[in-house]
Amino acid sequence: MSDLLVSPSRDTDWRFDPDEFVRLLRERWHDAQVTRFEDPDFLAALDFRVGLRDGRHVDGNLSRDGQVVGLDGDLPEAAEVAAWVRSVVRPDQELIFWDQGYDFDVPLTEGIEPDAIVAAATG
Repeated sequence: MSDLLVSPSRDTDWRFDPDEFVRLLRERWHDAQVTRFEDPDFLAALDFRVGLRDGRHVDGNLSRDGQVVGLDGDLPEAAEVAAWVRSVVRPDQELIFWDQGYDFDVPLTEGIEPDAIVAAATG
């Protein structure tokens, strides 16, 4: 289970198609590593790793239902991926960035920058 998550905060019909998610991920991070899971009982449809600046990376997953992107990494790096997720989801779909302990939840507004996510999460 990931420590940081991007998801809607209420019921919605919106979801990522796993193939579309991978396509969008690789448009942004060409060298993204992706592992798909075929077992329908497994909670994740896929795991991924993206490389960021200075050799840093973020590991993540897409839930089987396509509504949750889990992120493992330091907050600034995870916020970078969360901002990207916001940028590829239709603007009218509400999303939040939150942690497993629910110590924070940050509304991901259209155009939000990673620094604003970090400031709101640590505020």
